[in-house]
Amino acid sequence: MTTEERVRSLHKRMDAMKHTLERRKTGFIGVIGVGLFIALIYVFSAVGGIHPGGTASLYSGSTILFDDVGGYVLVAVIAFVSAVIITILCIRMKEKQERTASESEKCSDNHFEEEEKV
Repeated sequence: MTTEERVRSLHKRMDAMKHTLERRKTGFIGVIGVGLFIALIYVFSAVGGIHPGGTASLYSGSTILFDDVGGYVLVAVIAFVSAVIITILCIRMKEKQERTASESEKCSDNHFEEEEKV
């Protein structure tokens, strides 16, 4: 087996390991998302209930002033914050993947240039 074949085989193994790691990260983010969804459903069912009727046709913002509506606002804030955190994590993961891809391309280009010089 020549050196080039060994290097190619090494790169294939590295790519397979990176792919496995990316699948694990994606699965982990999916599990977190499902867990948050289930938690929000639980909070909605715990906070929700039958409320006596009220008229707030003129001022739609006054519906927040009813008795147990604060829980819904809390759930909305938690959902928004969790969505922002998941979005930031996904963006950072994508940027890291792009950096590692560009670094590996530079490294492989430099390695082949060194071999050509020898």
